[in-house]
Amino acid sequence: MNIVDDDTVTWKKYRADDEDYGLIRSDVIQAATNAMMDKKQIQKIVLGLEEAVANVISYAYEFPGYLWVGTSFRDNCFILEIVDYGIPFDPLAENITIPENITLKDIELGGHGIRIIRSIFDKVEYNRKEFKGEMANRLLLSVMIKKE
Repeated sequence: MNIVDDDTVTWKKYRADDEDYGLIRSDVIQAATNAMMDKKQIQKIVLGLEEAVANVISYAYEFPGYLWVGTSFRDNCFILEIVDYGIPFDPLAENITIPENITLKDIELGGHGIRIIRSIFDKVEYNRKEFKGEMANRLLLSVMIKKE
């Protein structure tokens, strides 16, 4: 699965702030519902979406910015693409491992969002390439659709 820019992807632009997160969430839930995903899988996707969007809102921009969310359905997969023009950052470059014998009180806060995302989605890719004429951070999240 590769990032594509064609008419099979529905793109929507949002402000990269907490106020627009509810709208992003609603739009992705609608797209997942239209792709015939079951409710449990949609709940998991929303968790992954929240982690990815929270990173853009919190870290991508030093000034108010925007993000784009693309949704598509190909090869029995639901695909989310999250794009921003913020500071270049590859969330997949960090390889966080947690020892098996560690307790919750010993785990450091932060940095676990990508682990959550990887546990939810079957495929996670990042690249920095042009989007609508400017270089952008692009995160692709793909999951096979499970039927109820």
